[in-house]
Parts: sequence; structure tokens; C-alpha cells
Amino acid sequence: MQNTILNQEKSSNLSESLRLYAVSDCGGAIEDIKSSIESGVTFFQLREKALSFDDFCRKACAVREFCPPSVPFVINDNLDVALACNADGLHIGQSDGSVREARIKLGRDKILGVSATTVAEAIQAEADGADYLGVGAVFPTSTKADAAEVSYNTLRAICLSVKIPVVAIGGISASNLNTLAGSGIKGVALVSAIYGQKDIPAAVNKLDSLTKAMVAQPLRGRRAAIVDLDGVVLDSLGTWQEIDRRYLEAHRLSGRPDIVNRLNNSTTLLDAAVYLHQECGIEKSPEGICEEFETLLGDFYRYELKLMDGALEALTKLKEKGFSLALATASSSELAHAALRRNGAENFFDHFFCNADKMETTTFYNAIEALGTGIDETIVFDDLPKIQAKASSLGFRVYGALNELE
Repeated sequence: MQNTILNQEKSSNLSESLRLYAVSDCGGAIEDIKSSIESGVTFFQLREKALSFDDFCRKACAVREFCPPSVPFVINDNLDVALACNADGLHIGQSDGSVREARIKLGRDKILGVSATTVAEAIQAEADGADYLGVGAVFPTSTKADAAEVSYNTLRAICLSVKIPVVAIGGISASNLNTLAGSGIKGVALVSAIYGQKDIPAAVNKLDSLTKAMVAQPLRGRRAAIVDLDGVVLDSLGTWQEIDRRYLEAHRLSGRPDIVNRLNNSTTLLDAAVYLHQECGIEKSPEGICEEFETLLGDFYRYELKLMDGALEALTKLKEKGFSLALATASSSELAHAALRRNGAENFFDHFFCNADKMETTTFYNAIEALGTGIDETIVFDDLPKIQAKASSLGFRVYGALNELE
């Protein structure tokens, strides 16, 4: 569904146009819009939430009259207005309807922008036909008081996860926009930094210089790893097998190799518990089964488990090489932290994702958002073949043990 004609022929020009992206405040005066465009904004979005269709069309047609071909002009969240005034395109949010349907109705020669706040949303929007992404709010904003703030790391991860250009939006001003440098964005979308100023031409002139300097700063490379706990950091696989054995013996199920195999290949404790409840006839709820396992596991993690041979040295080398580390494990937070702390390995990790199901794509996307890295910059360490296959399918380099990385 991607707009391949636009991407091939105009992607470079679109990236350049996004640098100084003006978004009109609702109810903004036509004179102010005209002044901003004449002063040098490189992209313009008309945003009106309260106007009737006819009034919105009249205002959009008035802007169309004076907006030059060199400044792309898009309509916010109203496809019919965009088509009626022959705007250059449309910008929609996650709750504004189907991106795929908007692309079909717009046609391939129009620009389609989509708002995103996560890597998953960004990748999906690109797949559905978006030409660029608006990511934010990157700072607190009065324009959309309910907007969740997107961190610099998430912004950077989004830029590295898609091929289409990204523009940051939300609370951006002349005083803070340079803090977004090096994230990979192609520009900034501004409302009050332009239309909230007494002297719009002077504001645009200043922002023009600042945005040129900001986008010129290169995206600096990072190195990161998503690391499994059990079998990679902790020598705990035998422990899990022992716990499984004890649990199945207690419920007279130990003579069933099919159950043993299924538990050995469960990706989360809850997954195993649902299986035991639904397929093996254990009456306790999955949550109750999880509690029983947690009780059995507790003493092992708190008092007995050791690190894998060479794990401490490997983690030390990774940090010395500048890697940021995220732990992703099916184990609970309390047990993971207890075992790592006792073995002197807790402080190697910058982020923790516990009770994680790594067969879910979002687990990996959440990790790179926290790390602020792209897939190409991030290694996955996991000993389970099906998790290795999942990570590989997403494009990660995968290793089964910490000492496999030279």
C-alpha cells in the first residue's frame, strides 16, 4: 500500500520540505497564515476542529490561493476538505480512521501524513501508505493537553525503524528544538512557536536558521542489546526443569512427556499456566497456578541461582564497548532483580522488561524504544530457538550466548 510513486520521485523533496512545518492554531487568522508562508515556512498544515464543512472549505480554498507550489499544503483530519480544496495532502492521527483507506481515497499523487507515538504505530503507518510521520508530543504542549509525551529515545527509535521521513511535534519552541538534534528527524512541526508570536516574520526567520542547524547534525550511532535472563545470564534452565518436575509430580502428571515438552517450550509463566488449566485439567485458575510456580521458584532465585559461566565478564565487555542493555525475561520483576542483585549483575542493565512474552513483536519494539536504537544497532541474546527465530524475523542479529559476540 505504500505510495511508491511519491516515495521514489518526491521523497527527497518531501524530507527537505518538512524542516520548518507550520500547523495553524484552530481559528487562526488567514493573515497570520499568509504571513508565515511568505516568511519562509517550508510546509503548512491547516488544522480546524470546530468549523463546519463549508467554513473549513472556504478557509482551505483561501489558503490554496496564496500557498505556493514550493510549500506543501495539507489538511488535518478531513479528507473531504482536502479533496474539495485540492490540497497537496492530508494528515491524520491514530484515531482518525484507516490509513489504508485514506491512501486509497487520496490517490498516490497526494501526500499522506500520519501521527505516531510508538515504533509499532510507525511501522504500521508506513506499511499502510503514509509518506511521512508526525511523532509527539516530544514536549508538554497546551495545544493537545491529553497528548502523551514521547521520549527522545522513542523518537530516535522510530526514525531508525522506518524509511519515510519523520517530523517531531508538540511543545517545540526556539529554545528547545536543538535538543532534538541527532534523533534522525527531518524537521519540526510548530504551532505556538509561530502563531503565538507577536512578530510572525521574525519568529519564522529565527526558526529557519535554528531548524537548518538542527537537521544538519548527524545521527550518531549507538550500540545496544536485548538480553534474556534464564539460560543467558542466569544458569537457571535446570531450575525450571526441576520446578516443572516437582509441580507435575504434585499433580500426578509427571508421566506425560507431551506436557513436559510443552512446559519447556512455554514463552511465559502465564502461557504455561493457561495450558495447565485448559489442557491438563488443573482446576486452579491460571493466576493461581502462576502463584504456585512463583512460590516454588522464589527460593531458587533469591538464594541459589548463579550466573552462567563467563556471564559477568561478557556483560563487562559489552558495557566497555558502549552497549546499552535491556533485560527481557518471562520471569517476574521481583525474582529477576533479586537474582541479579545477589550476583552483582543488576547494574549492567539500563532497562528491564519482566513478565515479557518475546513471541510478541511489541516486546522487542518496546525495548528499542527504551534504548533509543534501531534494529540494526541492536543485538538479541536468547537461548530459545523460537525466540531466536522471532527476533531474526524482525531483522535483529541474534546470539544464543553472551560469549558468542566477539
